[in-house]
Amino acid sequence: IEQLDMSEIQFQYPETLRLDEIQTLGPEITIHLNYQHRNNKMFGFFQVWKLKQPLKEFLKLSKKYSSMTFESFKETDFKVQEMSGVMWEYVFLSRTGKIHGLEAFVENGKEMYRFSMYIDEEDYKPAYKKMLKQMVQSLRTKGRTNPLQ
Repeated sequence: IEQLDMSEIQFQYPETLRLDEIQTLGPEITIHLNYQHRNNKMFGFFQVWKLKQPLKEFLKLSKKYSSMTFESFKETDFKVQEMSGVMWEYVFLSRTGKIHGLEAFVENGKEMYRFSMYIDEEDYKPAYKKMLKQMVQSLRTKGRTNPLQ
């Protein structure tokens, strides 16, 4: 397992992933990092967001205003390093077919860390979910930002 260390944030990822360059997508998404499995069947990304409201509120609005047509949707809560998180697992319809989505959102005060993976439904295997969970559980941050009031 290789490790990525980005100013105050670290997480581990399997050697089967290829990482792109770190990008900044503006004031709301301060870090964006694409990754892809070497089998080319899974792609995803890691992001750091500046939150303007608590994570649960943000996610509720995100789902409400999503343009995706969900065929199935499951949400579960988890903890990592004393931080609260939410896992989404869903299947949605795209122009090319059904896509299996896995997303983990971790709240750290005014920051949110997002891990996402997308796989064609026919190529989905539980190993992808295990991989995402391992990446999320390896997340380490130095310092915490102040919680939103």
